[in-house]
Amino acid sequence: MRGDVTKEAGSVVGKTIGKTRAATVRALGGIRLKKGETSPMLEGVVEETVMRALQAAGDAAADAGSVVRGAVIGTIEGVGTVTAITSDVIRYATRAAVQSIGAVNGDVASAAQKAMEAGTEAGEQAGLGHDEAALASATGVLDATDEMDDTIAGAVARSIASTASELRALVEKRFSKLVVMLVSSSRGGAEQLSQSLKQQRYDMRIANSLAELDSAVQSPEKVALVVIDLAGFDQAVWKQCERLQAAKIPFLVITDQRSPSVQKESMRHGARGVFTKPVGAKELAEYVRATLGR
Repeated sequence: MRGDVTKEAGSVVGKTIGKTRAATVRALGGIRLKKGETSPMLEGVVEETVMRALQAAGDAAADAGSVVRGAVIGTIEGVGTVTAITSDVIRYATRAAVQSIGAVNGDVASAAQKAMEAGTEAGEQAGLGHDEAALASATGVLDATDEMDDTIAGAVARSIASTASELRALVEKRFSKLVVMLVSSSRGGAEQLSQSLKQQRYDMRIANSLAELDSAVQSPEKVALVVIDLAGFDQAVWKQCERLQAAKIPFLVITDQRSPSVQKESMRHGARGVFTKPVGAKELAEYVRATLGR
């Protein structure tokens, strides 16, 4: 019985590799790529091919794990017939596999492990070193969990760590919560912004005075980013900004109204960005993510 199951899984993998490889080659037929080039169009082709394979598996009630493995390998091999395989190609494929299995309510953690293994294997076959291929595979898998529930994301992290123990540090770093501090004399306003950023897996802290901010910055726990609402603070706020700059802690500034002089002062004292009220929660979250890199 065990042999029959293994044979059947191998057949699914083989068929999926062949289909996704052919589909990738067809989709890339009209695209001119320089060797090793990774354009947005290439990214779209990789994602579309993997996604369709997983959707077909869901419709046919096929072995999702085998399809994930076959889709990742087949798509990467298909790209390899047109241009050189890079870390980005592997990342696109593993990210798409995990996102797609999540969309059809499959076992995301199991799919992540299969995608990780397949991406690493395909990368090595394409000439990348093991570490480079494994890192690209893990990064793609982790990217796919950015908008997933914390419980699912945690399961994925554990799955990858057990698959490739050398990437445990990467996984732990990716899923550790970064401390973001909101500084505002209005606790209500700070609470509202804090809620919007909590959804991005940041550890939110609130300081209602410059003294509280100064104390937090000097504590052993590293503050990754500070968001300062200038309303209610006097010129002493610029001294605090200088301390943040000296401590190499990035910060953003929020002002009551658009003012060239305030914007100039903010940037002169090291602000990474200046927002004018009302501040859109989505816009702020995107800027924070861009500043911190995740």
